[in-house]
Amino acid sequence: NIKIFENYDFTVDDVYPVDDYFVIHTDKGEMILKKMETVEKVRSTNKRIARIKKSFDGINNLIKGKDGETFINWSGDIYCLFNMPSGRVSNFNEPSDLISVSKALAMFHMASSNYQSIEGDNYYYNKLIDNSISKLKKIRFYKLIAEMHKNKSDFDKIFLNMTNCYESQFESAIKLLSKNYDVKNLNKNKYICHHDLFNKNIIIDDQNEKVFFIGIDKSIIDNKIHDLCNLINKIIYSSNIDIANVIDNYCSIFSINKAELNLLNIMINIPENFYNLASCYYESISICQKEILTKKMYKLVESEIERIKNIKFFNNMLKYF
Repeated sequence: NIKIFENYDFTVDDVYPVDDYFVIHTDKGEMILKKMETVEKVRSTNKRIARIKKSFDGINNLIKGKDGETFINWSGDIYCLFNMPSGRVSNFNEPSDLISVSKALAMFHMASSNYQSIEGDNYYYNKLIDNSISKLKKIRFYKLIAEMHKNKSDFDKIFLNMTNCYESQFESAIKLLSKNYDVKNLNKNKYICHHDLFNKNIIIDDQNEKVFFIGIDKSIIDNKIHDLCNLINKIIYSSNIDIANVIDNYCSIFSINKAELNLLNIMINIPENFYNLASCYYESISICQKEILTKKMYKLVESEIERIKNIKFFNNMLKYF
């Protein structure tokens, strides 16, 4: 309904959905319309944006309405408008893009160092072990579901064939975290972490040589290694990606201490992508989505050798840091 935009000083030309938001074409450029959980979530997003913008402008802004508010209350639901930066979607298979993204991520974290959370923030700090145990339990639950299916789908078959291997990886990582989680050296700082570093959420403006992160509303409070691992997990299945290059370029802007490197070394062994696909599949009701997820699972399993090679390479590389 066009009335939802009456509080704004622009004319809407077109609206179309993309994942969990809408892209709005207006006479003042493209914008993003997102549904938010609560007004407190809007306030905390505003605070995070303001904090990061003090020293890093590579994130998009919430747009104020004529009443000065950065949200719309429409029939009891809360919506926000963000500006859409100009540029193209990043390509993680392009080395120059990965260099730019790694450096920009370091600047993003530097800008949020020692952040003090408020109501509405999603707080992940010191929850890594509990979250990993929870994910392992869910994988075992999905395994029971797949085993109960009389007519097993292709996804079921792949999942059941690989689940013991990935369960073992989760178990090993949890044991290492329990023994080696360096609380003293990891609790010194809290950062705003983007938490959703898909290439579609990273816009590159080639003309002005700038990187923009969109989707700040999904950000969390955690150690900066959370994001670095998130980024590496997006490329770890590739045969032509150098993880060391990501670390080097990040560290050229913002240093990583030994405790953080050791944490990263453990975290990249957690099979997050396998868990995410299984979670989406076994908790999805869309047949079309399940077909897409099956193709992704085929691709993931086929690339597992590259993932293991990259993990071993990173393990060996640690001695030089």
